[in-house]
Amino acid sequence: MFRSSRKFFRVYYYISSLLPIYLFIVIFMISIKFKNIREQITNFKINSNYKLTFYAFIVLLLISVYSLFKTKRIIEETKKHSRALGTTNVLLKDQYNPGFREFILSVILPMMSTFSIDDYPLSTLLMVLFFQLFIYIFFLNSSDFFPNLSLFLFGYSVFIVKKSDKTDSKLKYIFGKTSNIDSIINKDQQFKVIAIGEPEYCNNIGVINE
Repeated sequence: MFRSSRKFFRVYYYISSLLPIYLFIVIFMISIKFKNIREQITNFKINSNYKLTFYAFIVLLLISVYSLFKTKRIIEETKKHSRALGTTNVLLKDQYNPGFREFILSVILPMMSTFSIDDYPLSTLLMVLFFQLFIYIFFLNSSDFFPNLSLFLFGYSVFIVKKSDKTDSKLKYIFGKTSNIDSIINKDQQFKVIAIGEPEYCNNIGVINE
């Protein structure tokens, strides 16, 4: 999936997909240190390593939020330049947002439960970053789709292209508005889409030209 998309897009898309992980970790780090309202106000006692790790995840969370806005902006700008980039017609399956359950079970939950961030904060931070880098390298060299829960909540869903003799398009995954899911999957018609990809690669990601 990532190899055929624009270089900046693939990085922004991946980092923004990690937003739920950083958000959950930050909330978790706060909750395990605060036992009651009085402690939240008067007794925020943490060691230096824990504090450093906490601030690091805050920064990562902010970077993910920034990447989410950049990802959406790239999608929106692609639609604005449809005349220059060109469009193609595709049929879409009645399938959308694949892999969300697997992403939660195989990525988010292990990161939340495997590492002991309270006892080993810096080690946990390093392991989380290493694990995420490993996942990115894997998907960079894989044709599998990588789900983005943040982008879904931010207004965009992913639809699967239906193979058809009526079109020779190589597109496989199409971004469309989450609010239009019903109207998209219930229409057995071709949609005009624009590819989001580098010229030297066989593009397999696009966006509906709405």
